[in-house]
Amino acid sequence: MITELLSGYGLIGIFVLGILEAMFLPVPVETLIIPYLMMNKKMIVFAIIASTGGSVIGALINHYIGKVAGKRVIYKYIKNDKSDMIHKLFNKYGVYAVAIAALTPLPYKIFALISGILGMERKKLALTALISRGFRFTAVGILTIKYGDAFMKTVKSMSVDQKILVFLVLIIIVYIMGNIFSKKKER
Repeated sequence: MITELLSGYGLIGIFVLGILEAMFLPVPVETLIIPYLMMNKKMIVFAIIASTGGSVIGALINHYIGKVAGKRVIYKYIKNDKSDMIHKLFNKYGVYAVAIAALTPLPYKIFALISGILGMERKKLALTALISRGFRFTAVGILTIKYGDAFMKTVKSMSVDQKILVFLVLIIIVYIMGNIFSKKKER
């Protein structure tokens, strides 16, 4: 298995898995981050940088693949009027879709690919991936260091639906807090 191979490479393995997971591999980066941090707690900042950096690079590669090859496929199966509507909706709400996928177990790689197909700006994707994946990996890192084995057992025992629910609740909390702080700045 790829995680067994990459686990022996420490931070480089985490970085490479971040790229591969964001492109096509159905193995979450947390499978390396959690055990690595349990043995190397002082390396949390570097583990977050490696996983987030790899994930952003992988998303940008998928964006490029979508931009170059994906349009031919999508326009072959979807009528122009519908594809134009999808394109407009994704340009308007795509950042939220990518952020939710980056924070949850949803297939982030597919959203990165679609962002290229539908022409999302690379800067938008990169910034969204950086913030969302950075938040996710920071949370995982902090929880791993603080709760160690108990956190690892809890994550392993949760179903995908439970993980999505937890992350959606976190997203709602962040959204509400963002609105509260932005309203305070307007005053």
